[in-house]
Amino acid sequence: MAHKMGLVSFAGYRLLSPDRNPIGVLALSSKHPILPHEEKLLEDVANTASYVIMEGLVEESLREGEEKFREVFNNANDALFLLKFTKKQIDEHFMEVNDVACHMLNYTHDELLKMSPRDIDASNPSELAGKWEKFYNGNSIIETEHISKDGLKIPVELNVRIFNIGGEELILAISRDITERKKADKNLKEQARLINLTHDAIFVRDQDDRITFWNQGAEKTYGWSQEEALGKITHDLLQTQFPIHLEQIKAEVLEHGRWEGDLTHIRRDGSQIVVSSRWSLQKNGDDERIRFLEINNDITQRKKAEEKVKQSLKEKEMLLKEIHHRVKNNLMVISSLLNLQSQYVKDQEVLGMFKETQSRARSMAIIHERLYQSEDLKTIDFGKYIRTLAMELSRTYRVSPDLVKLHINVEDVKLDINTSIPLGLIVNELVSNSMKHAFPDGRNGEIDIDFYLKDDVYSLNVCDNGIGFPEDLDFRKTESLGLQLVNTLSGQIDATVELDRSQGTDFIIKFRETEY
Repeated sequence: MAHKMGLVSFAGYRLLSPDRNPIGVLALSSKHPILPHEEKLLEDVANTASYVIMEGLVEESLREGEEKFREVFNNANDALFLLKFTKKQIDEHFMEVNDVACHMLNYTHDELLKMSPRDIDASNPSELAGKWEKFYNGNSIIETEHISKDGLKIPVELNVRIFNIGGEELILAISRDITERKKADKNLKEQARLINLTHDAIFVRDQDDRITFWNQGAEKTYGWSQEEALGKITHDLLQTQFPIHLEQIKAEVLEHGRWEGDLTHIRRDGSQIVVSSRWSLQKNGDDERIRFLEINNDITQRKKAEEKVKQSLKEKEMLLKEIHHRVKNNLMVISSLLNLQSQYVKDQEVLGMFKETQSRARSMAIIHERLYQSEDLKTIDFGKYIRTLAMELSRTYRVSPDLVKLHINVEDVKLDINTSIPLGLIVNELVSNSMKHAFPDGRNGEIDIDFYLKDDVYSLNVCDNGIGFPEDLDFRKTESLGLQLVNTLSGQIDATVELDRSQGTDFIIKFRETEY
């Protein structure tokens, strides 16, 4: 019904009886968000109404008799003071006080009856006189501080009413302890101060997305003042562009209590900004009304900087790909030149050297080819690299698959370029050696290549079941260029090299990849 009438804001305060039990509600509905000062006014009206009820009951009980007066007087939850109305009432002794007054001020009943308003008020005499002067001028409620027997200052809301009983004018002072309210007000003020210290835009929306709170950060971020923003539908005012549908975001907030993401908004001057937005669901106790708290941080400049970095990285990536592509092409040209030159070489030993150099150039060319084809330009899938290199070497050395079977058992492991190039040359040398020397005179056999990672240690095994490595030859001290390269390159990647001669030739390379 309320929504059909266009009412979007509601506030209510309970009316309390003398014993602080609710006897009614003072409510306010509006077609616009209720502002904080309007809520405060409503609270003041509700408190005044409660005081009026109290005063009426006390006055009526005085007319009905002492027994009724005592019942009402001592059942009240506020401190009550009764005294004669005179021109010097701040010095007039109290005629009567209730139990709440005794408990609040820590005096006995008899002690308070010997005291006056001046004795229990923390104000200096001139301030106190000014406060009571307000009562004469029609202001029935003031704030002051009582001082207890042990010197404790107690903030109170004091309501004074003058009435006539049997021709005698009396004053009823109702004193309500507002210590907790003062603490709450102080906390709220501190929270508001802290909220306004932040540069973030902070605002609250009701369930219809109308703005009910708008901090100074929001004013600075978007250009609209609080008065201009309150009551507006957020996403119409800011022309919000969502990464997903608004209803999906709301559903997530209702289910999980929060949502985070980037939004695009339009400021008052028409400029577009990007904000990092955090939404949370707000509900107060039994209040079933839904509110959304939204905190937005302007990240426009950061986004622009990120786009520049992305563009710069993309340009560098293209340049690096081009470099790897050209290096690969140059190495392939060298390999092709060696191949052409080898056709004019008659000496078989020299021809072998040409083929070895050609295969080394090709092994490095394949790495650069893999690099410019990879996503990060810094690592390659070394398992795929070994498969490709082994096939290339088979073609280079014209190994018949019918005579020599090649078994490749490798994991798809990413390796940095600084590890890949020396390790690729090691694989090239070991596999080349097996293809050239393990199976002379057309012998049958097998070559196994294993590469895997276990417990942060990489293992490379190149094994053949050929004629075996010569017993009298130390692979660490040899004139063979290929084995010298294996030892040198192993040192570059801090790898250990072992040779097992028990079943042919088995070179075992183990290493941990270094952080570059």
